[in-house]
Amino acid sequence: MLLRFAVSNFRSIHERIELTLEKSKGNELPDHVFTHPHKPLQLLKTAVLYGANASGKSNLLRAIDALTFLVNRSSGFKPQQAIPIYEPHKLRTTTWNQAVTFEIAFVSQGEQYEYLISFSQHQIEHEVLYIQGRRSKMLLFERVHDQPIKFGDAYKGQKRSIEHLLLKNQLFLSKAAENNVEVISKAYAFLSFNLLTFQVLDETEELSLTFSFAQRFLEDDHFRNKLNHLVGALDTGIVSLKVEKRDIEVQIPEGIPPEVRAYIKEMNTYRIKTLHENRDENGKVHKIAFDLEEESNGTQSLLPKSGIILHVLEKGGTLIIDELERSLHPDITRYLIHLFHSPLTNPHHAQLVFATHDLSQLTGDAFRRDQVWFVEKDEFGATRLFRASNLGIRADAPLDKWYASGRLGGTPIINDGSFFIQMQEHEPQTA
Repeated sequence: MLLRFAVSNFRSIHERIELTLEKSKGNELPDHVFTHPHKPLQLLKTAVLYGANASGKSNLLRAIDALTFLVNRSSGFKPQQAIPIYEPHKLRTTTWNQAVTFEIAFVSQGEQYEYLISFSQHQIEHEVLYIQGRRSKMLLFERVHDQPIKFGDAYKGQKRSIEHLLLKNQLFLSKAAENNVEVISKAYAFLSFNLLTFQVLDETEELSLTFSFAQRFLEDDHFRNKLNHLVGALDTGIVSLKVEKRDIEVQIPEGIPPEVRAYIKEMNTYRIKTLHENRDENGKVHKIAFDLEEESNGTQSLLPKSGIILHVLEKGGTLIIDELERSLHPDITRYLIHLFHSPLTNPHHAQLVFATHDLSQLTGDAFRRDQVWFVEKDEFGATRLFRASNLGIRADAPLDKWYASGRLGGTPIINDGSFFIQMQEHEPQTA
């Protein structure tokens, strides 16, 4: 489970900003908070980001995705290969060649960790991992560019043999996990498997994600029943889903990227149908099957998101998703969020962090003040992040109305004076 994430010098983010899921003061909405069973921690089940377009909401979430990318992929980087996610802040020339830094605190398999990585275009500049002891945090390892790795007393496992094989652009954490260093593997498990990140999904990505759940739908009765009941409960008209596996060998040309090859294979391996009720002339009810592509954009968007959410609720992970509401009715979005807040549907303390423009989600008692974050640009175009609970507003404040009026910041400032002047200019005469 996620405690905190911080980032500096990444895309629109200049100075360090930090998002935390640790509970602040205030006792409203107790179901939105949980206490870790093995740690003295009170954590939030969800957090929501609001802000104008280009304010940096997506970049904050993209930074978490970039961290998981490095953890999962860096061990396969080649010598001298550039780190593809190195995107420093470009609105100040002083930061163009400076390191990007990610920091994260989390709990995995009963252990609490703090992890920091700082990297430039071709190398890891700084990497350090701590584990929380009874009284204080203890060093597992610390790596500084061009220096031997320093290992703490809490580190047990291979050391120099892994360090000897480590390239400058690879994470030691990933290499150590590959070599079954147990105390590292626990940290790696959260960052690699239980921290799920999704940027804004287009139609092709949503369809690919839907097909990725097809095999589990066929093999896992519990997952299949839950997904059928969830989709059926959300007024889609779908009674159930039907997945057929086909034994078709597809010839894919050489040179096609691996992710595209996987998509083509899934699309041709599984056939997904939606079943609706149909009444004949005698009023008898039958089931009629529709191809998935015949469903509305909203339904096609709902299926992969429902699958992701059910997976996270079942495993107890942390889901990061941009524009959760895309193509969904606000009531459906609200219900999906509620699944995380309800102890009945979220017994394993799964977490959801998402960005949205849907102001209706701020109405009533949808969130605690410490669950709501606002993102805006400063005078130089850099991202700033602040929490509603730090603004000194009361628990029953109408956040939706205050935000819409600009009282809380994070809303776009539209300066259309020059545009209207230009529109009034006479167009050149044509011959």
